Amino acid sequence: MNPEFRRNLLLELTVHRLIAMPLILLLIYAAAWLGGDAEDVSEAASVVMAGLLVLWGTRLAADAVLGEVRGRTWDSQRMSTIGPFSMGWGKLLGSTVYVWYGAALSAPALLYDWEAEYSDLLRIVMVGLFAQSTALFVSLIVLRLRPERLRFQVTASQLFGIAAAVVWWSILEDPPSGLVGSGDKQWYGLTLTRDVFLLVCSVTFLAWTLFGVYRLLRAELQFRSWPVGWTAFVLFFGVFIGGFGGSRQPYEPGMSLVLSSDVISRLLSSYIVVLVLVWLAAFVEPKGFVRLRRLIAARDAGEFRRFFESVPAWFPGMVVGLALGMVFFIVLSFVPEIGTAYGGLLNMESPRAFAVALFLFLMRDIGLIHLITLDGRKRRANITALVYLVVLYILFPVLAAAADWEAALPVFMPYSEGNPMVITLPVALQVVVVAVLFRMRWRRVARSMAAA
Repeated sequence: MNPEFRRNLLLELTVHRLIAMPLILLLIYAAAWLGGDAEDVSEAASVVMAGLLVLWGTRLAADAVLGEVRGRTWDSQRMSTIGPFSMGWGKLLGSTVYVWYGAALSAPALLYDWEAEYSDLLRIVMVGLFAQSTALFVSLIVLRLRPERLRFQVTASQLFGIAAAVVWWSILEDPPSGLVGSGDKQWYGLTLTRDVFLLVCSVTFLAWTLFGVYRLLRAELQFRSWPVGWTAFVLFFGVFIGGFGGSRQPYEPGMSLVLSSDVISRLLSSYIVVLVLVWLAAFVEPKGFVRLRRLIAARDAGEFRRFFESVPAWFPGMVVGLALGMVFFIVLSFVPEIGTAYGGLLNMESPRAFAVALFLFLMRDIGLIHLITLDGRKRRANITALVYLVVLYILFPVLAAAADWEAALPVFMPYSEGNPMVITLPVALQVVVVAVLFRMRWRRVARSMAAA
């Protein structure tokens, strides 16, 4: 048996806890039955299972690794012979085994009402597992950022898991309350029933979350690897979102422009999603002067294996985004009138300038993040970078809009209306300014490191 899973079993499933859980659940369901009927028992069971798997389970999953770090036992586990795969599922299922024990005991109560369906049970199980894996995934990202106070970080990781559960439950909820409407779903022209589509999406994104846990544990356990995992997810998610971004204009024979708008709209959807994922990777990736210097040294020495092992995860995604942007720009050049001919994502005055501005804003943000976090000894550098970005993207545009300075909006955010030079030139100048500041700060940090 997996030694990590066995260790958690011994810690979580004590005799006292094994007896206490069924007794408490029995009292809850007995009270529901005495005060109502079978439907009340089923509803009570659904609430109890959701509370166990989502509220309690996410806390346990978020604390699975961060608790070891706080207890100063994580370093000894990292030096053990347990691999990242065994460590991952041992932590995820082992730390939450007690809440799953309670959920298993509650399953018969959930199905006690004859109107309850097995799909309701499957939905709660899928949401609970997705929430717990998300909490563990976020906690490993937090660990890579090396925070000072871990208790708050455990709570933050738990909140991410709960938020993931709320969103995914809303997606899986039956119409009309669910976020996904009724009827068949179209994806790249492929027609799927609603239930099949949601089941495939649930399994797929759960698998990606578990894969993310595995890749982060590989990094924590000092396994050398290239950033192929995140790049693969960026490619997958870009393709996935592109399946929903097509033009809504009905196709008729001879209407080649409609077909072109469909392709371009999908390209733009994928392009935006890829750039957002690259931005997120740049923000949460460990940064600092030492890491960048190691990367540059490997490049200068021609050690390509060490270079690709040191390259940040956001860089390959940025290459993917650049390629998508170039394809979008080139294809749109052949049909320039398409930007004003159709609605949706293409309802903009300067779609090509907008695509260029998006990439330039991404370059500016990545440069700004690395500029602020270059000195690895500086505390709260990531929070400082986040505050600056919030000011640039939210506070300044709100002030400009309140003062009727709409002409200044392209300076602070990607804009699609107006002259292409007005849309792209201000952010291009910002990229140059950030690059110059980064160069100056690099030299200053290099001198201080050499003198230390």
